[in-house]
Amino acid sequence: MFTKSLDNWTSGSGHHLNEILSATLDQNDGRFDFTFVHYRPSENPIYQRVRELIVPRDRARAAFALRRERFDVVHYAPLTIFA
Repeated sequence: MFTKSLDNWTSGSGHHLNEILSATLDQNDGRFDFTFVHYRPSENPIYQRVRELIVPRDRARAAFALRRERFDVVHYAPLTIFA
């Protein structure tokens, strides 16, 4: 899951997504492995609960990094037009 908006988790859409994903992780009984993908390290404590993958902003290099991971599902839903 692309989680760039979690990097600023104290307000706005980042806070909203942080609450949703925290609740999801609380209810996960270990059946699912989550990897949160974003562009730079963050101080958000939610990243301590999942595998974190930092990808380059360059689309081609990011696509290569994601392809190498062989994920079953990648969720990318930018919450703003600027994402």
